[in-house]
Amino acid sequence: MKRNLRLRTCYTQIIRIFNSLKIPHNSLLAVLTIMCLEARAQSEGTDVPKNFGTPDQPSTAMSGKLQETVTPLQIGDTIPEYFWHLPLQVVNHPQGKETITLDGSRGKLIILDFWATYCNTCIKSLPTLDSMQHRLNSAIEIVLVNPAPTKDNIDKINVALARLHTPINLPIVFHDTVLYRHFQITGVPRYIWIDKHGVVVHITNRQGMNWESLMDGLGDQNGGNIISGKVISAGDGMPISGATVRLKSRPLETAVLTDSLGAFNLPYDNLRKDDSLLISHIGYGNQTYSMNAIDKRRLLTVPLTPSERILDEVVVYSGYEAIPKERATGSYIKLDGDLLAQQVYTNALDALPILGNSVSLAKRTNVTAPRIMIRGLSTLDGPKNPLIVLDNFPYEGDIENINPNDIENITVLKDAAAASIWGSRAGNGVIVITTKKAQYEQPLSITVNSNIKIMPPPDLHYFKRMSTSDIIDVEQFLFDEKYRFSDTSAREHPPFSPVYELLFARQNGQISETVLQQRLNQLRSIDVRDEYNRLFYSNGINQQYALSIANGSAHNAWQLSGGFDKNLSVLDAGFDRLSLRVINDSRLTEKLTLSTGVNFTWSRSISGKPDMGTITQSGGGLPPYTRFMDDNGSPIPFQKDYRAAFVNEMTEHYPDLLDWNYYPTEDYLHDRSTTTIQNLIGNLGINYRIFNWLSFDAKYQYQRQYTDENTLRDANSYYARNLVNSYYQPDEESFAIPQGGILNVSDEEVNAQSVRAQLNVDQKWANHAIAAIAGAEVRSIYTNGKGYRQYGYDDDILVSLPVNYNVNYTSLVTGRQSLIPNSDSFTGLSNRYVSVYGNGSYTYKERYVLSLSARRDASNIFGVTTNNKWTPLWSAGLAWELSKENFYRSATLPYLKLRATYGFSGNVDPSLTAVTAIVYSNVSPYTMSPFAQVNRFYNPDLRWEKSRQVNLGVDFRTASNRISGTVEYYEKKGIDLYGPSPLDYTAGIGRPSITKNVASMRASGMDFMLQSANTTGMLKWTTVLNASLYRDKVTSYYLRDRNGSQFVGEGTNISGIEGMPLYAIFSFKWAGLDPQTGDPLGILPDGTVSNDYNQLTGNGVSIDDLVFQGNAMPRFFGSLGNTFRWRNLSFTFYLGYKLGYYFRRPSIRYNNLFRTLDGHSDYTLRWQKPGDELHTYVPSMVYPTSAARETFYYGSEMLVGRADHIRLQYVHLAYQLSNVRGLKALKDAQLYLNANNLGILWAANKEGLDPDYTTSTAPMRTDIAIGLRLRL
Repeated sequence: MKRNLRLRTCYTQIIRIFNSLKIPHNSLLAVLTIMCLEARAQSEGTDVPKNFGTPDQPSTAMSGKLQETVTPLQIGDTIPEYFWHLPLQVVNHPQGKETITLDGSRGKLIILDFWATYCNTCIKSLPTLDSMQHRLNSAIEIVLVNPAPTKDNIDKINVALARLHTPINLPIVFHDTVLYRHFQITGVPRYIWIDKHGVVVHITNRQGMNWESLMDGLGDQNGGNIISGKVISAGDGMPISGATVRLKSRPLETAVLTDSLGAFNLPYDNLRKDDSLLISHIGYGNQTYSMNAIDKRRLLTVPLTPSERILDEVVVYSGYEAIPKERATGSYIKLDGDLLAQQVYTNALDALPILGNSVSLAKRTNVTAPRIMIRGLSTLDGPKNPLIVLDNFPYEGDIENINPNDIENITVLKDAAAASIWGSRAGNGVIVITTKKAQYEQPLSITVNSNIKIMPPPDLHYFKRMSTSDIIDVEQFLFDEKYRFSDTSAREHPPFSPVYELLFARQNGQISETVLQQRLNQLRSIDVRDEYNRLFYSNGINQQYALSIANGSAHNAWQLSGGFDKNLSVLDAGFDRLSLRVINDSRLTEKLTLSTGVNFTWSRSISGKPDMGTITQSGGGLPPYTRFMDDNGSPIPFQKDYRAAFVNEMTEHYPDLLDWNYYPTEDYLHDRSTTTIQNLIGNLGINYRIFNWLSFDAKYQYQRQYTDENTLRDANSYYARNLVNSYYQPDEESFAIPQGGILNVSDEEVNAQSVRAQLNVDQKWANHAIAAIAGAEVRSIYTNGKGYRQYGYDDDILVSLPVNYNVNYTSLVTGRQSLIPNSDSFTGLSNRYVSVYGNGSYTYKERYVLSLSARRDASNIFGVTTNNKWTPLWSAGLAWELSKENFYRSATLPYLKLRATYGFSGNVDPSLTAVTAIVYSNVSPYTMSPFAQVNRFYNPDLRWEKSRQVNLGVDFRTASNRISGTVEYYEKKGIDLYGPSPLDYTAGIGRPSITKNVASMRASGMDFMLQSANTTGMLKWTTVLNASLYRDKVTSYYLRDRNGSQFVGEGTNISGIEGMPLYAIFSFKWAGLDPQTGDPLGILPDGTVSNDYNQLTGNGVSIDDLVFQGNAMPRFFGSLGNTFRWRNLSFTFYLGYKLGYYFRRPSIRYNNLFRTLDGHSDYTLRWQKPGDELHTYVPSMVYPTSAARETFYYGSEMLVGRADHIRLQYVHLAYQLSNVRGLKALKDAQLYLNANNLGILWAANKEGLDPDYTTSTAPMRTDIAIGLRLRL
């Protein structure tokens, strides 16, 4: 008995393992295992029972026994209530259940299949039954019943199932002693049909169990007729859940949604002759079937084509209108929300550079913060950021106010034809963000998204720095040279490093040489980077939660969404963001539509621990052997501004002074900055359709952003204690600045209002079509701000103490007199714009398109004359869909379209004005009264910048959409650009030049975008290639000084040299190292090799004497993305590349080493003896060092290298959950994993440097995010 039980258990587990691992049951392993177990089962006796019938041999014995126990159920009978609750022992249940009841299937069509293992007909029908259950899961429930008289056991059942080629996921009632008694079963197979009301409607044999009968049964169950089917994607054959299925003539309330397997069952009655079946889903093209053409007795399979493959339905949104792709002549790229969601981010634009064609992120050429660029630059001294448009209007707020989960798509307008509709603000390109909104007749949809991202701290050892031991040796050398000895008597009492203090102590006889060397050796083993890692850095954690609810009826559509982000950086800096959004569209009448929306965002940023490089002494450096905490865990004081001897002397002489030590491990807790931003956007719009071809739009937007920045240095902060002590007045034994905290407050309020009125025309007749808009808008932006400081502030009781800003006090440190720092400020700025615009296209025979666009902008900041106040900007475009011509017969390229555009867009700097502007400042220390400065000078000719652009494009697609793409060539010419214009020195305004529209530039390039479907079978592989070629040059710019040293650097600033790239890298000519001294050698303008650094870097060297080494901006850049899909699993990775540009790598700078004790590891490669010049380029260390020598070496061509590299930007792994039993409300779910910043795969430089990061910023390390997305 036990042996048999073990055998059955073993067999069952093997079969389950085969099924879970998808091992075919006819594989050699499976066959051998099954044969062995089958032989064992047969040895126990498994003959066909004599008292139970087959289709050819009914069992009379069972019939007689049945009459003695229960009353049999007949067709038309309603099964008794207890029947629903009978506990049924099952095996092979999909969810592993051992007992079920039929009560869980009420409301469905239930089919009981009575079968036996010896019945070949029964076995052969199981795959069909399993398919029926799979495809009609929401409408039917098929239960296999194995009656006890068959004498089947578990082993026999498993052997029978194993002989099939596919797994069977139907529950089997094993050893049934109850169900078969309720029906007159005289043989197998027998099928009992029970409808949703519990009525026995059919009792059939195998011939009565087919798709036609099943569809008829479903129709009968629903009171007449039913259409059943499955909706799949035409792209990959995967089921589409949540698709809407309804009869076109019926209201939305009668629609049904497909389940997680794509299945649907739509009941209907009183069918109209001309009615049709409509199937739709967001992101796919609609599918319509005539009801007369549908075979309602068969399951309908509906393929939906993804919208990106339906060119006629793809639209790009300019912020003014939706433009179908087929009549677009300009250059656009559109990124949908699903693609953007492959990356987890807080900033809505972070995903653009790797995904957007011709979109790049400038890091080294913009040292303040990374900047997004579209097709490079269009200006020299003007604003360089693209215009951000959010839901129809320019966005004036912080981009981090936008919740990425609310974004439906992002459209990038690249050329003049695409962007000129935005006029004077479109010169740098336009990024149009469209947020999600509900659709009319959309069933209720609830979407939940939650993720968490882990960010490791940066690799502080990425910086190639000198070892601590070498630094100490250098300090000893400098001490012997009496470097900084004069600082011992300086009035500022600057601090010395611990090594210097030890050397002073030995010199003064306070410690012996032995003690000195012992302490120095202890310091040699310390690396301050390890201190930072141990005490300040930790893993950062970002949490993101989002909820969206959308619903639509025939006359109303609304969406409510909310999001919450909680971020904690690697330095424990906090960022919280709460966003709420409500959008509603209402069809008030057949012609009138009202749109309303409110978007509110609240965010708060709180400072964290000190970053690497922020803890410094007053000289700007930090000894590499610095410790912040001792072995006992106590904070170690750090001499930040003054020598310890001075601090000790002052505190002993003036006992009222506060503790004057700085403790880095504690001070950040008392010095905190908080920034709170509240952003409110309200939208109101109406659309009135005057005629079918003419409508009127009116839109209004109000935006208010309030920013409150508070920096509180409480009474225990070093900043407060230092300032209070500095203003201590010994003669009066009092503090000019009261003890307590110091609170700095600044707030800014931006109020923007926009009103737009627009007529829309969309008319088609015969072979002609016209689409046009014309309108006007008014926009005003008011910015007001103020700032102030409170001394003696107590945050607990919210009080502060007054100070006298009008008295000069003597500093306890320097003895000099100065006013108490006052940060009171008030700002106000008003910008107003008026615009009129028009945009239209004419299409002939759906293949020839002519587009025109024009706009005039006026502003209060420009011009005295009307011509300068107003600027006209326009564009024109042509498109020809060549593939629609009769003579075009290419089967290889069934779609081919040519495009050409020409036009102007503009750029404006709101900080510039054409009239004189005065800024009032605080109290003058000399006159003790407020003073004013002229901020902007009279400049009546100042006007808008212009960018003239030409764009040529080709769109193509091969057969079956296997390959599609776009190739574009463009040219840009910036004219009337802002630049310096010389002034007569006798003008008396104290400056040599003034900004005018006197500069110009040119740029050109090519964009390639290629998409391919590489495989289309079970494993689907798609590729997206983005490639951009770019070059630019300055054509006109006034340079007051052509001294070469002004243009040698890292290429982070625009050079302004005519004929050269905007971000050009120039270097001094290099001639190697002097073999006797190790001095760097250069080449003078006359060709002479020299080490006269004043001549090599002085006024005698002009731009023409420098070496132009290349562009600091990549000439060739882009990305390569690959996506692999297999069943419900998808894997995506994106590579980014930048080629054809240069960077200046860091090296040793001796003057910086001496001053800050921060030295590059090239120090170990320095020239030390004759012959070293043969294998090193690093100069010798000399003292005293020459600033000109340092300037020459660091600016030499020797340190410039290629910045080309390829990096793995991100990978995305997602699993789509489907057919989640027990969770009927769940339409679909996705579990995803994202890894970002995976690092450089290849780089042209051999030093292991990341060219995208400056010498003071460590590259980001790989962050990992995991999330779950649900749709209910």
